[in-house]
Amino acid sequence: PSIGSIQAVAGSSCKEIRDTLANDCTNTLDSGTYWINITDSCTGQDQSIQVYCEMGLDGGGWTLSWKHSYMEVGALSEDMKYYSSHYQACTDLNTGWCNIPPKIRLNPTEMAIAAYHNKRLVYAYKGIYNANLDRHWSGGILLDPTQLVDHCGSSNGVVPEPYIVIGGLSFDKYGPLNYHSNCDTIRGSLNNPGDCRWENCKLPSSISSNQQHTQMTVAIYVR
Repeated sequence: PSIGSIQAVAGSSCKEIRDTLANDCTNTLDSGTYWINITDSCTGQDQSIQVYCEMGLDGGGWTLSWKHSYMEVGALSEDMKYYSSHYQACTDLNTGWCNIPPKIRLNPTEMAIAAYHNKRLVYAYKGIYNANLDRHWSGGILLDPTQLVDHCGSSNGVVPEPYIVIGGLSFDKYGPLNYHSNCDTIRGSLNNPGDCRWENCKLPSSISSNQQHTQMTVAIYVR
């Protein structure tokens, strides 16, 4: 069996799986669910978990560490925030939410924020790993950001950043270093969220007939 394909040959990260498979001509390098080993933050023992590995974006090797499908996951809770200590398996890009805490266990040096419409990538930006990602809303700020993909009809080239009205869950994509206004995901509060999906980005007609207020999943990857 190839690395990461079964629990017995789990990799240390999606990056190690990518590096190993890329050098093996007998295996394909596809995005999907793989097995990796991480250290249990309570016991200090290694444990194997299944994760979604993004192998096509920026050379691949990205581990999905958080996702949220806005207005589609029922009642919101603190557990859903990217700095929450609540574990929810991150094995696919299907509608839902997930979180792998603490993300530092994945030994990342980079992170990326990506937005999807019905699993189709709309934009993605990467930056240096932000150590606050495990403990505060500001961990969602990309440090030294780089654009990877951007198909937005508006705010094209603008880096997504946290919107602190619902810190740890919501993002905007309008103006740099402005965490208090504009919205591209949800606004309001955990108990009463309002829909602002794609309001900054404006989906192009090649992706959706609706520019805004339609399916949106935002993911945070680490590598």
